[in-house]
Amino acid sequence: MARNVAVVFMVLLFASLSMAITLTPVWEITRPEEWAEIRVFRIHLDDFGNPLVVCQTDSGFFRVDYAGVVSTLGTFSETENTSERGVMSSTGRYLAIMKHRRLTGGATNGDIRVIKSDGTVIWEETSTLYSEIDLADEGPWSIATIPEITESGLGFHDFVIRNPAGSIVYTQTVPELFHFTVSPDGSVFSYAPGDTAYLINSSGVLQSTIPVLPPGLEDYRHERGCATPSFGFLADYLIRAYPRSGKVVFGDSTGAFGSPIDVQAEWHGDIDISADGNYAVLGTGHKLYFLDKESASVLWSATDPDGPRAHAYRSVEITDDCSLVIGCVSPRESPTSRLEIYDQAGTELLNESYPTIGVIKAQMLPDGSYLAVRQSLLTSLGRDVTLILYQIIP
Repeated sequence: MARNVAVVFMVLLFASLSMAITLTPVWEITRPEEWAEIRVFRIHLDDFGNPLVVCQTDSGFFRVDYAGVVSTLGTFSETENTSERGVMSSTGRYLAIMKHRRLTGGATNGDIRVIKSDGTVIWEETSTLYSEIDLADEGPWSIATIPEITESGLGFHDFVIRNPAGSIVYTQTVPELFHFTVSPDGSVFSYAPGDTAYLINSSGVLQSTIPVLPPGLEDYRHERGCATPSFGFLADYLIRAYPRSGKVVFGDSTGAFGSPIDVQAEWHGDIDISADGNYAVLGTGHKLYFLDKESASVLWSATDPDGPRAHAYRSVEITDDCSLVIGCVSPRESPTSRLEIYDQAGTELLNESYPTIGVIKAQMLPDGSYLAVRQSLLTSLGRDVTLILYQIIP
């Protein structure tokens, strides 16, 4: 009997160990001289199949290659009459630097330079009015518009679609434009002049229309959204302040929506969707949700054991095949942050804590092979930002 119990124990122990994963550091960099505050960072495979991390700060772009070598890709300058800023594609494969000039008489123009993550200039446009841009990860296709000051603030009316060489292939003027974007694969362009989003192809042919807020949820506001690379499927996180409530709704490019799923209502949530559009992961407050499109339900959730005021899930990621779910838990009233990894069934595979004073964020390759993590630490030198690239080993 004792032998049978021992055998069962060993089987269970092996099963629990086999479900765990290991994060092996590839490189770790803390506050090199080139860095300002890292606002955005992305990860993708370079031309040699190695993970490459691209970062955007207030002062420019830099990249960190597989060997941990930091290289500047572009800097932002500012004078009395000019300013520059940047935009990344969804994985950082392409970058745009926009210069904005204030001319005499109140007129403005600018330059746009689009570069690849290896520093190669793809195309450049000078003295253009179209100084706001969104880039696809493929091509890069892009959509750009002209910012205008209106009575209600910054507005847009004209937009152009450019092919990967930077040539304008389509132009349109709309009464007012609140939102514009291009799908990561460059196949669909979206613009919203009001409560409806229009999806067109690169020739301007209308593909479909989608209501910005799903029917019956017009008293909610759109907090976060995510979509598959071709905009075929989407998941939206909606919030209503009074009475306080939250919903997640799955939809598709035809404008069809599923039943709303009740979740905790919390500002500054994060949401990600699987490649097939069937699952989504949502981080909000002290809750992490794994949501199913078909059943319109929460399949499982994780709750921060320290309570609602201690931490918040501010950064979440899901692999294309849903095999890994990542939640980054940032401190509110706690001196630590956490990195949590689960499998599709909600089994915890990793839980690591870090002393930190800021938001911890992660970016993962879609196949779950590598993970980049940014965290802020309080040291004797002050506030240090650390960036780490991990290889994920099952």
